[in-house]
Amino acid sequence: DKSHFSYLARSWVRNGAAFVALGYPICPGVTMTQLVASVRAGIAWVASQADALGLDGRRLLVTGHSAGGHLTAMAATGPGPDLVGAVALSGLYDLEPIRLTYLNAALGMDAAEARALSPIHLPRPRGGRVILAVGSAESEEYHRHQDTLAATWDVEARSLAGLHHFSIVDSLADQANPLFRTVAELLRL
Repeated sequence: DKSHFSYLARSWVRNGAAFVALGYPICPGVTMTQLVASVRAGIAWVASQADALGLDGRRLLVTGHSAGGHLTAMAATGPGPDLVGAVALSGLYDLEPIRLTYLNAALGMDAAEARALSPIHLPRPRGGRVILAVGSAESEEYHRHQDTLAATWDVEARSLAGLHHFSIVDSLADQANPLFRTVAELLRL
């Protein structure tokens, strides 16, 4: 739920950024294709309403963690507004292994949908800087996903020392963290 990440806003607002946390529908209430479309539509709406919301529509950056890391990659590849960057944390970028597990009972993906929604099979996003980050203490599978996508898209990949799947999110609230500073530079803060 988006409210779980509202604590991240404090650091960004203090530094002069606007912070928007998007909610999205979840499976099995929607298909994965509908979920991705919903996130893309949400980002497009924020961009279209930038002036009314007091945002600089030329400095949009998308970030997400875990399932949100996957959605960040999908948002960066699809139709939508120009982004200054996309920062995906601990994402899964090849959905075929997930399709083959018990999790697919809720997701309902067939092979074609899993491939179409796997960033590793999509072209590198247009414009903007893409950063993939994973905690050094995360499982080998998260590192494999990141390494594969980083090589496929030829984008930056970081392993954040000492962090695990849940603590990595805090790097976006920690002004001393190099990832926070990189994002602030991308946003020209």
